[in-house]
Amino acid sequence: MPLSRRKLSEINPDFYCSIIGTCLSLEEARKLLQDELQLNLHDRKDYVVHELAVKRLASSQRFRNKIQSFLDHKYPSDIYRCSQAAAQGSLEEYWDNCFSRGDLSGAYWAVFTSGKATNELLSKVFGGVHMQSHLAATREREKNHMLISRQQTIAELQETIEDYRGKLADCRTEVKQQSALLRQEEKANKKIRRQLDTTIKELEREKGSVSADLKNKNAKLESKLSYSTMKNRQLLEEIAELRNVIDLKRNTETAQDDDAAALSATAMSAAPQRYVSCPEDCAFKDSCDLKSREILLVGGRLAMVPHCKILVESFNGSFSFHDGGKEHSAKTLKPMVNSADIVICAIDCVSHNAVHCVKNACADCAKHIVMLKSSAITSFRRELVTVASQAIA
Repeated sequence: MPLSRRKLSEINPDFYCSIIGTCLSLEEARKLLQDELQLNLHDRKDYVVHELAVKRLASSQRFRNKIQSFLDHKYPSDIYRCSQAAAQGSLEEYWDNCFSRGDLSGAYWAVFTSGKATNELLSKVFGGVHMQSHLAATREREKNHMLISRQQTIAELQETIEDYRGKLADCRTEVKQQSALLRQEEKANKKIRRQLDTTIKELEREKGSVSADLKNKNAKLESKLSYSTMKNRQLLEEIAELRNVIDLKRNTETAQDDDAAALSATAMSAAPQRYVSCPEDCAFKDSCDLKSREILLVGGRLAMVPHCKILVESFNGSFSFHDGGKEHSAKTLKPMVNSADIVICAIDCVSHNAVHCVKNACADCAKHIVMLKSSAITSFRRELVTVASQAIA
């Protein structure tokens, strides 16, 4: 015969708050309460909805029946496993296992409604979940504080970048002005040269009958040409200095952009977690294991490399990367293939020469190679799960 289960009306109302908060999501609690009260609660704060739900649960038998039915349908497998454990006298062991895995919601409901749960066990279950909520709130506050700090730093860096961009724009304007002056000087020089050439031709036609006036004019023209040449040299030197300033500003801007990107990446990775989880119907769910094998990725977009590394390490593997010869030396490709256990080549982001070299190296070393048609992270994950599941089999 099935073991008896407690109704909500048989549970101490002091536990209603933790049951609502642990077993129902905020959206589920809001919808159930709206149906019960026939009110629109979308604009109410989350804590107000939670408080109203707890009060209604304590005062309304109909609402208790509705919550009982909803949670029974939500957690049937947890209720079944709890009943089996209770029948075998291992109800506390069942809870300890669920708590260690972090599988709390369904187990919390199943234990509290089990007819075999003692008051001591209920107090233990309540205390464990209560402390978990405090610890989670503390971690969330620390995470938010760190995120705000990082965002402020990024904003400051972006402001500095904008300042440098403004200065760079001013330098470019000055360069344009100096270039315009240089063009004017060059035009004047050409005019002077033409005048000088004309004078020389006139002097040649006269064949030595050069007058004192022509000599003076020629001397003046040569003086102007000398001055223009000197001025031209000065302008060229100023332009070279301005170009050096522009290059310095551009390098500074690039460095500031890199620093901002690095800080954003650090903020995003502040709370490490398992990068991917298997589908519910996966035969190797939560047990994919590369068994410390080394995965070499050749080619692919640089932006996906950190995510691929996290993915491989989450499956108990080690990760290495070669860009196919863009920046990494092609001479290092074959030694890396030799040291790897499995080679994955992203053929859409690597040269044909690199693909040919990888294929030959894998054939020489009898290495398993996977040709990745797309360098998207989803394609890499799919192939990696296949490799990990083969390792399990």
